[in-house]
Amino acid sequence: MGKRAFVACLLAAGLLCALSASAEAALVWDIQTVDSGGSVGSYTSLALDSYGLPHISYRDSTNASLKYVHWDQESSSWAGLGGSWTVDSTGSVGYFSSLALDSSGSPHISYFDWATDYWDLKCVYWDGDSWEGLGGSWVVDSEGMVGYETSLALDSNGYPHISYNDATNDNLKCARWTGSSWDIGDVAGVGWALAGDTSLALDSSGHEHISYYDDADGDLSYAEWTGSSWVIRDVPDWTAGGYNSLALDSTGNVHIAYWGDGKVKHAVWNGSSWQIDVVDTIGAIGGTMSLALDDRDYPHIAYHYYAEDDLRYAYWDGSSWTVETVDSEGNVGLYASLGLDSYGFPHISYLDSTNSSLMYAMGTPEPATCVLGLLSLGFVGLYVRRRKRS
Repeated sequence: MGKRAFVACLLAAGLLCALSASAEAALVWDIQTVDSGGSVGSYTSLALDSYGLPHISYRDSTNASLKYVHWDQESSSWAGLGGSWTVDSTGSVGYFSSLALDSSGSPHISYFDWATDYWDLKCVYWDGDSWEGLGGSWVVDSEGMVGYETSLALDSNGYPHISYNDATNDNLKCARWTGSSWDIGDVAGVGWALAGDTSLALDSSGHEHISYYDDADGDLSYAEWTGSSWVIRDVPDWTAGGYNSLALDSTGNVHIAYWGDGKVKHAVWNGSSWQIDVVDTIGAIGGTMSLALDDRDYPHIAYHYYAEDDLRYAYWDGSSWTVETVDSEGNVGLYASLGLDSYGFPHISYLDSTNSSLMYAMGTPEPATCVLGLLSLGFVGLYVRRRKRS
């Protein structure tokens, strides 16, 4: 199928799905196993390209490597780049991977190398022929044990910005690619926040906004780069902040999904105060989560529901939260990473801990018209209406 025909078909299918979504709120989840070769699927990060097709980075624990895979439209199957799913197999790599796509659809991935005598933050990108590092090196920062909890975003130039933890010096750090070198600096002293992610987003000026767990104070904090200095604010919710995820809405307001007091919560900073909602109750210990905003600035959250070891998905409809169980077969949902396509349909990558596999789920409305529209695009094997785990 040519690109123009593909786009026309995509628009037609999306229109059918969007129309049916207004009549049927509940989602049907298409679930499939992406990779089951060994112990794989931890530290997943998902991004959608301009066609709404998924790209996923993740760790292969069996081979101590970083992997990347995307849905290939031509072959209707999952594929790597350059004939391989493996990006990096030097050292013990792939921890805390964070993936973003540039304007041409090329992936950029930040991650941690935990090999003895390394403990480095790394970043790679696909240049069209091979995986490369910026400035001739895959290593961004090697000063101490650095690179825990990476979060990557690309600015308008396609340059990566990365937030991460410096465990040696108990600091939150930020690295920016200037076009010729990495500009690296401390954001705040936060302790060694193994329990909670850092999460980074860029505003329209390319300034960083970072949520993070302050291990020293035991709370959720938020850092904003003004262009000359960092402004730090605490979210007023004690014993909260592990497994946080941040996004900026169309007006620049900060949204953070996080675990606190045995609950999934959502906080919004409107420029002067925080508004906090309870989304779901998950038991005494939190689980990983991922936040995305739709075109109405409504939040959507994918997360591991610890109490029952399920993958759950919650969204705000303008007046209340709706919570759905996506997958409950075994211990599933850790390292959930969420993306919304142009029609607002959720795509989630996650770990099936029971089978040590990388999983992918997409939610669409029930009506058959939506399924037929999607299948007309050639997504056979991806959007089938049954659970696939092999």
